[in-house]
Amino acid sequence: MSHQEKAERLAELADWVRDVLFAWPDAPRAILSCWPRHWDVIEELSMLYCAWRTAYTWDGATSGEAAYYLDRLRPSTAERLQTRMRPCSQHHQPDGPPRDDVDIVDRTITELGLL
Repeated sequence: MSHQEKAERLAELADWVRDVLFAWPDAPRAILSCWPRHWDVIEELSMLYCAWRTAYTWDGATSGEAAYYLDRLRPSTAERLQTRMRPCSQHHQPDGPPRDDVDIVDRTITELGLL
């Protein structure tokens, strides 16, 4: 996906978060304003947005999709995001570099080879 396309998708997601998701009182409390800076949060919200679109805009959707979205997906996503964003509640904590456990994995592999 090009940077331009990412920007367009992020704008679409932000509109949905504002217009639909923030209608639920737990969502604005869980999703802090720095959410666009956290790619894992964007992934969570994107999944939820796709589920919402399936449940509410897909021609073949049934009430089961809406029920699953409302009962399971939306509340559990809000709960995960509240936990994820807790470090940012006082001030934004940018994502650090991804963890690389290659050294411990290599050492464990070597030790297993010695057994």
